[in-house]
Amino acid sequence: MDNKKHVLQRSIDAFGESYIVDLFFEESGELTKALLKARRYGLNSDRLAAIVDEIADVSICLEYLKMIYYCDSSVEDHVDFKVKRTAQRTAEKIAEERKIKENEKV
Repeated sequence: MDNKKHVLQRSIDAFGESYIVDLFFEESGELTKALLKARRYGLNSDRLAAIVDEIADVSICLEYLKMIYYCDSSVEDHVDFKVKRTAQRTAEKIAEERKIKENEKV
């Protein structure tokens, strides 16, 4: 177990799984708030810093959750599948938009 995972596991052991799951809810809410603020009022250096900070917090919480539910490799498999699916959908969307533009020229 690398140092980061060791620290996270000690934290899970110390605070408990329920606390960590609640922490994820809190941190994801804070990220949502930071993103909404940037969209509503525009992006500046302070808002970007808040977004970066909250993304880091959510990323850590996701690591916790993968450890709690013993699903790291399953998550990676799902991410790979979903990225491939996104690539396919993106290619289809681009082709559809090209076709629309070509029909507009006619």
